[in-house]
Amino acid sequence: TDSKAVLDGTYLDATTHSNYTFEVWIKPYSLPHGLCLFSKTEYWKGWDMTVLADGGLIFEGSWPYFYWGSETAAGSITTNKWQHVCCAVTNGQASFYVNGNLVGTETVQNPIDFYAEYPSASAPSLDAKMSIGYADSGTTPDYNFFNGLIYGIKVWNRTLAANEVYAIATTGSPLTTNGLYNAVMLDEGSGTTIHDSLTSLTGRVLSASWNTETPNIPRIGLAYAVKPTFSFLTVGTNYQLQVSTSLTGTFTNYGSAFTATNSNMVYPQYWDVANWNQLFFRLQQQ
Repeated sequence: TDSKAVLDGTYLDATTHSNYTFEVWIKPYSLPHGLCLFSKTEYWKGWDMTVLADGGLIFEGSWPYFYWGSETAAGSITTNKWQHVCCAVTNGQASFYVNGNLVGTETVQNPIDFYAEYPSASAPSLDAKMSIGYADSGTTPDYNFFNGLIYGIKVWNRTLAANEVYAIATTGSPLTTNGLYNAVMLDEGSGTTIHDSLTSLTGRVLSASWNTETPNIPRIGLAYAVKPTFSFLTVGTNYQLQVSTSLTGTFTNYGSAFTATNSNMVYPQYWDVANWNQLFFRLQQQ
């Protein structure tokens, strides 16, 4: 459907940047054509992040009178499921992540300008400075309407590292919020005004509708870190830790052998496993 929302301002500080990161949760219902996630609408200085019909990704734009951007990661986006999409850029090199995994890279314009001229005599039909869920042309009919759900557009003023992206996608929480500049969550649920939770940036719902569904963020189960303690060891003797699920069952080696430096020792390696309290430990003299 022709669903549209806009921001009446721009991300970051409306200046040029070489190092930055976009992240967003999406749930496309179909991929009939390119689906624009968000864009800056300035005439001949616009840019957008778009999911293509083959499930690929592109960060593309124009910079006075030439176009830049090329597709990467075909098939990485699927329909009818929530996916975390991230584009982390360093000096014109963009790395794309889906659900925390690197899926492709792309060379992009460096730097890009976050300032957007609006209103514009050159593009009189622009709706605002930034668009969400469609490409706001300004000179031709709008296009690439997103068919699905968009949640939590966040913009960082630095390039997130791979482990930072993975933490966000798998736990829902960043390792640090250092550099997080904008967070347009799109969780208002009603009304025609949208907000940035970190700045005074606001926007408007033009024709999109609210949906209360939010991403079901996967959580990584925490493993218990256990170090068994052993007594009556012979100093200077090598021992091998063995583990079994039954006191009378088969014990198997775990980790590498170690040399006793004291008669009472804590095993020098961690045993990381969720069912540690159901296991039996013993040392086998080497």
